[in-house]
Amino acid sequence: MRLLGTKIAKEVGTLRLVEKRANELPEYAILPHTWEDDEVTFEDIESGKANESQCQTPAATAINTIWIDSCCIDKGNSAELSEAINSMFAWYRGASICHAFLFNAPDEISVTESKSEFARNKWFTRGWTLQELLAPAHVIFYSGSWISIGEKRQLSTSLAKTTDINTTRPEDSAYCLMGIFSVHMPMLYGEGAENAFLRLQEEIMKQSDDQSLFAWVNLTRPPDAREGLLAPSPSCFLHSSDMLPYQDWEPREPYTMTNPSHDGLCVAAIDCPTPLDYRDSSFLGIYLEKVLDNDQQWETDITVVDARVQVGNFASVRQRGHPQTIYIRQKPHEVSDKSAFLRHLIQLRRGADLKISRVVLVLFPHGVDRKIKALSTRTSVRDWPAQLSTAVVFQREDGERLAVMISTLSGFDIAFDAQEIDREVDLKEFNFKQMENYFKPSTKDTFNDTFELEYHNVHLSAVL
Repeated sequence: MRLLGTKIAKEVGTLRLVEKRANELPEYAILPHTWEDDEVTFEDIESGKANESQCQTPAATAINTIWIDSCCIDKGNSAELSEAINSMFAWYRGASICHAFLFNAPDEISVTESKSEFARNKWFTRGWTLQELLAPAHVIFYSGSWISIGEKRQLSTSLAKTTDINTTRPEDSAYCLMGIFSVHMPMLYGEGAENAFLRLQEEIMKQSDDQSLFAWVNLTRPPDAREGLLAPSPSCFLHSSDMLPYQDWEPREPYTMTNPSHDGLCVAAIDCPTPLDYRDSSFLGIYLEKVLDNDQQWETDITVVDARVQVGNFASVRQRGHPQTIYIRQKPHEVSDKSAFLRHLIQLRRGADLKISRVVLVLFPHGVDRKIKALSTRTSVRDWPAQLSTAVVFQREDGERLAVMISTLSGFDIAFDAQEIDREVDLKEFNFKQMENYFKPSTKDTFNDTFELEYHNVHLSAVL
């Protein structure tokens, strides 16, 4: 850790940096501030341009060593910058005192006008301000004239109303929280704020089983929007200040889930009481939407869940269900009306009398396992007028054959076709590509079609 030696500065007239190991750190003060045009930098000190007169502060006169981020970190060295940011909270916590210099703050804040001027200081909008407020035991605020305004405990009410955190670099909204949660992770500027915050939460999960991490809401999203288990932004915890984890002598089952409702939703109970009074021993719940995965049912021990939904509110669970392992995609697939169904579920509910006709062939797109019930088709329909999904061939006792074909059109429309196949055709050699040549989808009513053929009258209907 580099420190500015103010005692040495007074003796030689220039500011100099001293290197100290963690086990030999002297008493030091920290000077958080907002950047101004005449700020002294690490390069200024290394080149000898910074002089002792630029360090005449209350901290310098009281303590012989101080730490200022702009002076003590070589920000041109990415490895050093990353190490410094990961260590920042510990450095603030270890400081004897923290002198917060507010360049535009008035000398006192006893009247409304001066309180408003105090609140407008850009220091309160910095992402790093949060740890600078929380980590040190003692923080004293100074005006632009270096007049003491007050200590953080005295100003706590004003500070709570004033802070409006923002960051210059989007990823810093997550990086500035690392020290508060005692986690460390590499900084990847350019990954975006959401990815950085997701990584932060993943690191927290590795060290803590506090399930209030999942107690967030996103009021900007519609009820049917799909989200992951982790919050996309710190702002999602704006309304979560009352969320607390249960504290038990014995560990609880980590996650439980209710049975699904008629619309496919279920509620997962997390190990947190329901606010506000916490007196009814209920559990906080979040809504989940399940993905149908082949024949998998809710009663199985492992449930695949696609996403968290209804993220604008919580549920309350009085009695928890059977514990289950739950898998939730962090970035669920959004359903688009401009692409094909990612998965077709086809079930023949009612067909021809089996005494008269029987199914002799079912054709699928190339590469689809014929044993599964879910037919995956991933080719975009934007380049196709109609995309054949499957074909079912029936054969009567007299040898006449009928092919019923089902396809996806753009959006969520389904199209049918029915064609008679010559009895001379060898079905063993017949393939899906040949069936696509037969396919001529109806455009009358995509959910309810009637076909009058030479040997068959066919009525097809579908329900989504």
